[in-house]
Amino acid sequence: MKHFLTLLFLTTALHAEPTSLFDGKSLDGWNYDPKIWRVEDGMITGGSTTEKIKENHFICTKKNYQNFELKLKIKVSGDPKTGMLNSGIQIRSLRVPGGAHMTGYQVDCGAGWFGKIYDEFRRNKVIWAPTPEQQACLRLE
Repeated sequence: MKHFLTLLFLTTALHAEPTSLFDGKSLDGWNYDPKIWRVEDGMITGGSTTEKIKENHFICTKKNYQNFELKLKIKVSGDPKTGMLNSGIQIRSLRVPGGAHMTGYQVDCGAGWFGKIYDEFRRNKVIWAPTPEQQACLRLE
């Protein structure tokens, strides 16, 4: 399972200049498990193509943000037959005390999941899904 996350920019609702969350070279400014997360070819990469990851792992900015627009490109790749493909962007989320899990909202990414909002750790279910018209607006390449 491999996840790519690139071009992370944050813009506040007041139209401030974009803030880059990722320098393209390192994971400075992030909390993460180095066994899972790394930088490859200028992209944040998580997961493995050689072994199954048994549980979700999260990478988080060290800084908190509010009233923002998040723009990014994401690629989810792998073979569903050899392992669960799961990716998403946590927003308005916090680490669960004493653990590696997150609690909050996840904008899901992956075939059949793009655009759905999942309530991570609390209710553990999809709480909103885009309509077919909204799905048609997604740019999936």
